[in-house]
Amino acid sequence: MRALKRAFWFLIALIFLIEAWLWDLVQPLVRRIVALLPLERARRALERLIAWLPHWATLAVIALPDVLLIPTKLAGLWLSAHGQVIAGMTLFLVAKALGIVLTVFLFELCRPKLMELQWFAAVYGWFVAVRAWARQQTEPARRLVAEWKLRVLGERSAFLRMASALRRKMRRPS
Repeated sequence: MRALKRAFWFLIALIFLIEAWLWDLVQPLVRRIVALLPLERARRALERLIAWLPHWATLAVIALPDVLLIPTKLAGLWLSAHGQVIAGMTLFLVAKALGIVLTVFLFELCRPKLMELQWFAAVYGWFVAVRAWARQQTEPARRLVAEWKLRVLGERSAFLRMASALRRKMRRPS
């Protein structure tokens, strides 16, 4: 029973870390995309709107991309269920990716205002603590995967060089 409980918490931690990893992966990409697009004026206008909104409406702003993309995701699932699996899954994944990108962008704009809410700051602090816990729970498995990757791909593989260069580039402040 103890092993089953441990496996359950490992799985929960892993799912949580995958979501956190996706968030970390998307954040620098969103910043770079926004920097490339001529959206600075629109961003400033959106920041002014968010500053003017009540806190509850600021929370709604973050949820907006997911709510608006529900019909697109459902259409993707419908297509998949009716034999158009590749088209359906592509539509679903594109909608999911777009939702993540927009949510990250909007959260970056809304976070300062939301941190004024005590309960939000507490939940955010809890999220950061759970993330640290999840990393600790999965550390042995992540170390094994890293060792396996080195053994299989080799230290000088083109894939690892490209992944390392991309990781360094994304972590560099813009």
